[in-house]
Amino acid sequence: MTVTSAEETGRIEAVAGKFGVTWPTLFAQMVNFILVALILYKFAIKPIMLTYDERQKKIADGLQYAEQMKVQSLEAEKERHEKIKEAAIEAQKILSEARDQSKALLEQKVQEATAQAEATIRKAGEATELERQKMLSEVKQEVARLVVETTAKVLDKELSAADKDQYSNAAAENLSKNLS
Repeated sequence: MTVTSAEETGRIEAVAGKFGVTWPTLFAQMVNFILVALILYKFAIKPIMLTYDERQKKIADGLQYAEQMKVQSLEAEKERHEKIKEAAIEAQKILSEARDQSKALLEQKVQEATAQAEATIRKAGEATELERQKMLSEVKQEVARLVVETTAKVLDKELSAADKDQYSNAAAENLSKNLS
């Protein structure tokens, strides 16, 4: 059962005839199809593809922008953490300096208070010594006066001013020697 090409062509024409297809109509439909395909490509598919490409580009740009923003956000976060660390270090430094300054000020004030206390004690000692010397001098004068009066009564005579001075000085010297 070999079918020859003439038989095959006949069969195709028979089928085409059954369906009402003729060669000039088929050719015209093919030209119309090609024209419609070209027009659709130029006015429909090409603009749609351009729009599609633009949207793809916008989406890619958006994704790239989002990635850049993510990187910038991470960098900003890292920078913020570094600044927080630097601020904490600076705060510790300031706090340490404040502690050192307060210690130095406290030590200075303690030294000043100690110096004032020592000066007050020294002045009080000097004042006490002056008061002691004054009292000793008064006691010497009083003892000398009493010695002179006692001597005058014992001798029952009136002493001259020169005698009084001589006895007073002698009594004062004796008293000074005994107290020292």
